[in-house]
Amino acid sequence: RNLMLQALDQQEANGSLEGHHGWIEALLTDYYDPMYDYQLTQKQGEILVRGGPDMITEWARSHAST
Repeated sequence: RNLMLQALDQQEANGSLEGHHGWIEALLTDYYDPMYDYQLTQKQGEILVRGGPDMITEWARSHAST
């Protein structure tokens, strides 16, 4: 919360958005990453494929009904 308030003060003072990087990074790594990992463990049986865009596209093409 302090990081966010400092970023808002900085933005108001000089228009800079740079201060927001710190609290956004903390939010993503401290909250969303663990939540994402938790959700994945709850859905292990439902994940059909993992990988980058090319791998996902190839998997979708090979499993498309024709």
